[in-house]
Amino acid sequence: MNKKALCSYVTNMNKLVIMLRRQFQLFIPIIFLILSVSDNLLGQTITEQKNILDSFPLPQAEYQEIKTMKTADEYFESAYNRTIDFPGDSLANFYNLRDYQNAIKLDKKDWYSYRNLSNCFCRINRIDLALKSINLAFKYCPDLDDAPELYDIRGKFYYILKDYLNAIKDFQKLVDLGYSPLEGSYYKLAKATLKSGQIEKAKQIIINAKDLDFTGYDLKVFGL
Repeated sequence: MNKKALCSYVTNMNKLVIMLRRQFQLFIPIIFLILSVSDNLLGQTITEQKNILDSFPLPQAEYQEIKTMKTADEYFESAYNRTIDFPGDSLANFYNLRDYQNAIKLDKKDWYSYRNLSNCFCRINRIDLALKSINLAFKYCPDLDDAPELYDIRGKFYYILKDYLNAIKDFQKLVDLGYSPLEGSYYKLAKATLKSGQIEKAKQIIINAKDLDFTGYDLKVFGL
């Protein structure tokens, strides 16, 4: 390679390096933005898990010891059986809460425990933690169409919080999935729609329910 060609080659390479450096500088903010968003989402999930797993230390009680178990399934079964044995018992609810928390600590993707834990929080009027828990159940449930009860539970939480628009979305999903009893799904959807101020839309939902021969769907029942 002669001297002139070598100089031309070096000049072109320098231009290429400068261009690549400029392109890289343009992408640096985008890369940092992507990493920042990912960190924030991960941090939010970790924070939500921490909130629902560390809240409400178990109250002292004499009638039952806190048992240490080896698997998430054992904790889940313990809480499930206690719910059957002591329905509506407030102290049993706290024990259930702790069992579901321990189950999740052993299996971070146990969406069944997140689901049931959300109901435990609801029973002690901590809808904020209930909503965080049910959202994690949504996150880890592999097939939401096979778990329509999640929409029912979350819709109830939104309704309690007077977030009627989000409640409508979940209750509409129940109707779309044909969640049984379908009559109850229509009722919840109509109530949330009416509460949101969409009176004409609520009327149409009630009429649609009557067309399906559901009983009790008279407009007067809803104050219309």
